[in-house]
Amino acid sequence: MSRIRRKKILLASVLNPVDHVRIYYREAMSLANAGYDIHIYGNSPTQSIASTDNITFHIHPVPKRFSIERALSQNAFRNVLKNIQPDILHIHTPELILEALKWKKETGNILIYDRHEAYPLQTLNPKLYPFGLNYLLPKWIKYLENKIDKKAEAIIVAEAGYLTEYPWKCANIVWIRNSCPSVENIEFPPFPEKPYLLIAGNLDPSWGLLNALKIWEKYFQSYHLIIAGYCPQLGIRKELNAWATKYKSIQLIGINSLIPWTKLMGWMKGASGLLAPFPDQPFLRGKMPSRFYEAGANGIPIIAEYREEWFQYWSPFEMIYTPEQFSALPAIPTPTPPSDTWSWELDAQQLLNLYEDLDGEHQNLTKPV
Repeated sequence: MSRIRRKKILLASVLNPVDHVRIYYREAMSLANAGYDIHIYGNSPTQSIASTDNITFHIHPVPKRFSIERALSQNAFRNVLKNIQPDILHIHTPELILEALKWKKETGNILIYDRHEAYPLQTLNPKLYPFGLNYLLPKWIKYLENKIDKKAEAIIVAEAGYLTEYPWKCANIVWIRNSCPSVENIEFPPFPEKPYLLIAGNLDPSWGLLNALKIWEKYFQSYHLIIAGYCPQLGIRKELNAWATKYKSIQLIGINSLIPWTKLMGWMKGASGLLAPFPDQPFLRGKMPSRFYEAGANGIPIIAEYREEWFQYWSPFEMIYTPEQFSALPAIPTPTPPSDTWSWELDAQQLLNLYEDLDGEHQNLTKPV
């Protein structure tokens, strides 16, 4: 009798931790539940996490954006590919494209490129990529994306705007949102005694962090302020600590290291509002921040600077306010949006449909070896 094995999928990144919310909580869990044998290659996890029967972690620590470990990640990725021999390779970063294309040429197996961010526009930022890299990297990334566009079986994009940002030629272009997955192990913290606003996620000035602090100072000192997330820049960490010293109602959570998404969601569920005044940066245009989906799924109002596409989308649900509007409300709003509108289940089905289309009918998921 033939022994049956599940088809192997390798989800791969470099800087993203192996328990990154899109890679692990959204995609890997959905695919594992559908019967695939999942392997994840990436950076050190944000929490103590162990491999399971159907999800295996392959960790290559990359402590900094510019580091020897990052330069060696290509060799580590190549070794993981050789050892796992996946049936489907699903990469999540442009820097793995060349190795992925070599693997594709050697094996002929299925290759998927998952575009989380507007990478060419992000790398224009001289504060993140100095020394002329902000000029060279966007051109190099466009070159790499052009190559994989011609060879990959599918391109997944996280934002609708990415569909038209680049003239993709791949036959399968799928928009799969950064919507909110439902998980059981949310970590609920000890909440402050008075209502609080939340700043969560990427604590970087280019995402409007310092502007958010000034907005809180001007409008919302009656609220406690929780700032939860990793701040990679030492100078900005010092500035955050200075704010927390000046205002005792500001609490900093995990700014020195990445914190688990399940902990962020614990703070989200207790918040009176998400303070998210993202600036009008080129890499944010056409983007719906994942924090917005998470706020929507949890019925938490969003406080943001006015941007037409955001307010047109969220205002019908009474989910979004400018700082001036929110501060003038007689009471904290409690939106009751449709429960499934921003849940991951809708996008998970799209992901599974794509895999089934690429890999044949779902009953052919397993094969004799």
